[in-house]
Amino acid sequence: MTVDLTLTVSAVVTDKSANMVKVVEIAVGKTEVPPLFCPHTKLQNMLLKIKAIVTYFKHNCVESDELRNAVRGEAETKLIQDVSTRWNSTYYMTSEIFGAEKFGK
Repeated sequence: MTVDLTLTVSAVVTDKSANMVKVVEIAVGKTEVPPLFCPHTKLQNMLLKIKAIVTYFKHNCVESDELRNAVRGEAETKLIQDVSTRWNSTYYMTSEIFGAEKFGK
């Protein structure tokens, strides 16, 4: 039995920067995919809260050790702080915090 899966892009979330608009235009054709502009304030508020949590653990050795002990054996994780000059650091910060959220209770 074979299944034919085709990639269909129905929307692209972007901040409307020129380079992202050009990527959408080149990759999938400008007329095919309408850009969706991200609700910036909600996303920014969420990222600021996550960054505050990571900063708290980065500056508090006792709490950082407790977090490390809580996740030991389950999933070794290291919280990564967002750095504005590292374009992937926001992704790594959020993925690590969501991976460690089950241990925060």
